[in-house]
Amino acid sequence: MWKWPRSAPKTPKSLPKPSTTSVADVARGVGLLRDMAAVVEHRDGEIERLQTIIKQLQRTQFGRRSERLDPDQLALGLEDLDSDIGRAEASSRT
Repeated sequence: MWKWPRSAPKTPKSLPKPSTTSVADVARGVGLLRDMAAVVEHRDGEIERLQTIIKQLQRTQFGRRSERLDPDQLALGLEDLDSDIGRAEASSRT
């Protein structure tokens, strides 16, 4: 004959009570879940953006074109050279 185990509840009073979660609690939980999803989505976007920047920097430093001088950097260097020449000529005239 089968017998109740000692740890099993024997009466309805000892059974666990049903959950008392309200609609407001569920709505708060859904709101928190949405907020967390938005944070994760923002972080994923930021990670993707930073990985793109890293790849561009690596391509600049280690890629095939890394030996070439950027035209804007060349123009900036020439402007600095022109200003240095102008200052040297002005100081030699005085």
